[in-house]
Amino acid sequence: MSELERDHTDGSVLGLLLEVIADPVAGFRSLHEKAFRWEGVLIPLMLFVGVACIDLVVRLGGDDVRALLKAPSLLASDEEGFRAFVHFSSVIHLIVGVALTFLGSTLVLWLVGSFLANDRLEFRNVMSVSAVGLSVPILGGVATVLLILATGNLEARFSLGFLLGGPDSMSLLGHLMDSFHLFHLWYVVVLGAGLSSLTGLGYRLCLAVCGVIWILPRLLAF
Repeated sequence: MSELERDHTDGSVLGLLLEVIADPVAGFRSLHEKAFRWEGVLIPLMLFVGVACIDLVVRLGGDDVRALLKAPSLLASDEEGFRAFVHFSSVIHLIVGVALTFLGSTLVLWLVGSFLANDRLEFRNVMSVSAVGLSVPILGGVATVLLILATGNLEARFSLGFLLGGPDSMSLLGHLMDSFHLFHLWYVVVLGAGLSSLTGLGYRLCLAVCGVIWILPRLLAF
């Protein structure tokens, strides 16, 4: 194993995640200075899934799961066993969803990056950028769990609609304000830096491209 590969240890992955949070441009520059290792993809993914599972358990703990247990078709099973089954099924669904979303977003980033660079990017390098970019969603997940615990509100989130006490999320304006989640916007900024590091193009251009990709489906949802 080369010195460059030995440097890409578990500890350096965690340090890289913090560096991307503090300075995305410098963080992705550090990423490309290292040899590709699967730890650099798997560790951020496992951290993200772990935080998402904690968020899920916190939310499920506050839901009226007992109401489901009153259904006649469910009374045949033990209540605690069914509760465990509900949580287990939700966690499996979450893990599969995270994996598919990660692969889908990586594929989009690869296609867009290859088009902008007018060259076929190496998919594993794009996957590394996508994984390290999860540093912001990981931080956002931790912050959201803390916000839920602090407020006692399972709907608590870092969106403009919730933080500013805007209109109901079911209304058009409320839905629009809810779309502007602070950590989602930060994630777009980080992905812009990642796309720039992959293509060698200007950061502002790549940020604008990521911004369009992020906002387009939200506009189409109205």
